[in-house]
Amino acid sequence: MPSTHSPVTIRKMYTTLANQLSDSQPLQPFAPKEK
Repeated sequence: MPSTHSPVTIRKMYTTLANQLSDSQPLQPFAPKEK
């Protein structure tokens, strides 16, 4: 396995992080809500 993360993995990681932040913060300055 490559040591570097693939763009898809990074995007999925940031999406998960954004979803976790949206639970406590109504605003997401770096990513719009996709729901």
